[in-house]
Amino acid sequence: MEHKFDHSRNKKIKISPTAGNSQKPVQNSIFPRFLMPFRNQLLFLVILGAAFYGNTIGNEYAIDDTIVIQKNEFVQHGLNGIVDIFTKDSFAGYLHKYSEKNQLSGGRYRPLSLATFAIEQQLSGDSPHMSHFFNVVLFLCTVIALLYLFHNFIFKEFQDIAFLAVLLFTIHPIHTEVVANIKSRDELLSLLFIILTFIFAFQWKMKGKNIRLAGSILCFFLALLSKEWGILLIILLPVSFYVFFNDGIKKSILTSIPFWMTALVFLLIRFSIVQSQTSGEGLTIINNPYLFATPVQAFATKLYILLKYLYLIIIPYPLLCDYSYKTIPYVGFENLQVWVAIVVYSGMTIFGIILLIRRHLLGFAIIFYLSFLAMVSNLFFDLGATMSERLIYHSSVGFCIAVAWLLHYLLRKIKNRKTQSSLALIIFFPVIIITGFITIQRNSEWKNNKTLYLHDVKYLPRNMMVNEIAGKFYIDFFEENKNKSDSLSRYNLLDTATIYLTRSVNDYAGYYNPYVNLGIADLYRKKLENTQYYWHLADSLFPRKLHIDFWKILDTTLARGYNDRGFAFYNQKRYAESMNDYNNSIRIDPLFGGTYNNRGVLKAVMNEYREALTDFDKSIELNPESVDVYRNRGMTRLLLKDLKGAHEDWSKAVSLGDGISVKLLEQYFGPTGK
Repeated sequence: MEHKFDHSRNKKIKISPTAGNSQKPVQNSIFPRFLMPFRNQLLFLVILGAAFYGNTIGNEYAIDDTIVIQKNEFVQHGLNGIVDIFTKDSFAGYLHKYSEKNQLSGGRYRPLSLATFAIEQQLSGDSPHMSHFFNVVLFLCTVIALLYLFHNFIFKEFQDIAFLAVLLFTIHPIHTEVVANIKSRDELLSLLFIILTFIFAFQWKMKGKNIRLAGSILCFFLALLSKEWGILLIILLPVSFYVFFNDGIKKSILTSIPFWMTALVFLLIRFSIVQSQTSGEGLTIINNPYLFATPVQAFATKLYILLKYLYLIIIPYPLLCDYSYKTIPYVGFENLQVWVAIVVYSGMTIFGIILLIRRHLLGFAIIFYLSFLAMVSNLFFDLGATMSERLIYHSSVGFCIAVAWLLHYLLRKIKNRKTQSSLALIIFFPVIIITGFITIQRNSEWKNNKTLYLHDVKYLPRNMMVNEIAGKFYIDFFEENKNKSDSLSRYNLLDTATIYLTRSVNDYAGYYNPYVNLGIADLYRKKLENTQYYWHLADSLFPRKLHIDFWKILDTTLARGYNDRGFAFYNQKRYAESMNDYNNSIRIDPLFGGTYNNRGVLKAVMNEYREALTDFDKSIELNPESVDVYRNRGMTRLLLKDLKGAHEDWSKAVSLGDGISVKLLEQYFGPTGK
């Protein structure tokens, strides 16, 4: 049975256009003639989207890409890991490999994106470029699906709005994180399958073919497997039937029952696989950004962040990779912006509901925006993060619909078609240029972690994570230039690193990594006492008894630092300071043989021959192939009149290829060395 729109119910509505408005389709487009055919619009948008995001294909992995791909055991198994991907928590492949616990409340079940990564792994190994390519393809597919949905269903009578809404979606810079960050594949797949769900559902409503219903249910299930946001379709689908097909409330609900059953099946599967994290064990400020806030502060801050989302979707600058602790300070209800958020969102909700009851398109756009925003607001369940640009990807569809409707409405107030077209060109041409510049530039900043964090840290003076990572990168720069002379400019890199790392610990003193890196910076400066101090603080937060391998590497590094500085003091004849450093080196790492040799030499210089022999013996025990130690012990034995022992040590050194010991044997034992 064919379903048609019933226009009679909307005669009292004065705002136009609406889904059921009785106006005739617009014959004269406000856009140039070549953009009027659907195919041309489609081609234009695909070319535009490819131009905006094509430069991401050359990017590398960034932020959490390594967790979901390179460090995910199941993804690394390729096709052989897909069963595990679909039968375990989405972070299980990473957590199992690194023996960590899931600290995210409620767990995560988003297997579809991981499955695509596994397939890519099977086909091309660790290739970020292929993954970036498919992210661009998925975004372009979403643009195509959106235009099809708007053109054929939602804006069938007002196709200028259809094109304008999708144009705004395509060029909006807020989407750079979703496309440029491979990990955000779950967002791309989720929205794509949500749109396809609407398309098949609308076709089913209009043509009554069950194959369309099956296609819609399949897409809905795939949307749920992509990300939990798809669950909102159990609300948005009956709302869309009410608005766009003039169904009554009862009929809209009854028509949606197949989708509710599908959602129930998914939830049963999800909760049978994912174990909810209900206790507070292991939670830190990193995965619980409201840990130090009072309940009132937490609630007020969440409302304040809703206003920041609205600001960012209207003015997408600056775009940032991280909004974790201290980026957005806790606020209370004494903050004016919290009340602005309450007024704005209360007004939007009331206005949206009123328009929705009247079956007005703008009401659907507002509810679409608010519904998905509510999912990421932390008001109903904790995300483990304050906010993120990728989280507003779905809501942006509602925003673009509303803005397109408003712009079209205002342009139609101008009666002269040429003026309309000229004004549209004046508005949209510079907007496309500006958004294109912002997007392409932002894509280049997403090239890898280094380019991303070093750019964003300039705008994040209070972000403890970004400052810590930026500081580590400046230490890396210092290490990369180790073959160059230790010029002042090279050590300035350590000063910059210290500035960022100090910012990090000033904002949050409970994370061990900044202390570790502050210690490394002072290690390079030979300020080893500072290194010990910082690493002692890190030890209190990340105990060595629980992380033996991690601390073993650092202890060995510090021990060698003391050894090297002790050797430098020795060459300067500062023997007391040299001895102190050698003692510290051995105390920290008693298994490093090189320090025992150096301390033995120092003791011999100080005429402590017996004590020197003890150190040489220990050094040989730890490293029996060390030529220098045999030579040094032989010289010490010679000083103690132990000619036989000296001969044995030098002979051993000669057997290990030591030319100096050959000369010593000849000097003290004759040409034959006997």
